[in-house]
Amino acid sequence: MANEVPVKSNAFLWSVLGVLGVIGVGYFFVSPQVDSWKTARAEAAAAEADTVEIQQQIQQVQSLDQQLNGRQADLDRLDLAIPNEPSFDELLYNLETISQNSGVVIDSIQPVGISEEIPNASATINMRGPYLGVRQFLEQLEQNLRFVKVSNLNLGVSSNTEGATEVVATFQIDPAQAVIPILEEQNG
Repeated sequence: MANEVPVKSNAFLWSVLGVLGVIGVGYFFVSPQVDSWKTARAEAAAAEADTVEIQQQIQQVQSLDQQLNGRQADLDRLDLAIPNEPSFDELLYNLETISQNSGVVIDSIQPVGISEEIPNASATINMRGPYLGVRQFLEQLEQNLRFVKVSNLNLGVSSNTEGATEVVATFQIDPAQAVIPILEEQNG
């Protein structure tokens, strides 16, 4: 009986040592896998953070693109209102359309100050018609898409061939024109 107790103790001891050995060997095999899982989890979290940041940047770019499109429309309207070149032909067409709408007759349009050095679309206009027509012409000219400065306005009265009183108006117009600085002169 004395021999049997130590055999059971030895068997139990061997069993415990075997379990500890299996756990130790398992730890050495599983430990690198656990480390790689932790690394993979950290990389996944970093990739997710990068994805969120990229999505925010994409939204910012889309927002800026929408703002650019809105501002481009504003720039297109400004380009019509204040062109880079005098475009005297366009101005004549606008004046003729406005005169027809307001019921006045433009007798003459004399360009002023046009030269190669300083291109300008200023003009002196002589027109006649009823007072309300002249007034409507000036109001429509003021509300026209292209900005125009009216100066030197002179009003007079005359009678037409049927004896009706007409207002005779003479004034100068200076259409707005964009000024583009020449970079070569600034650098020279």
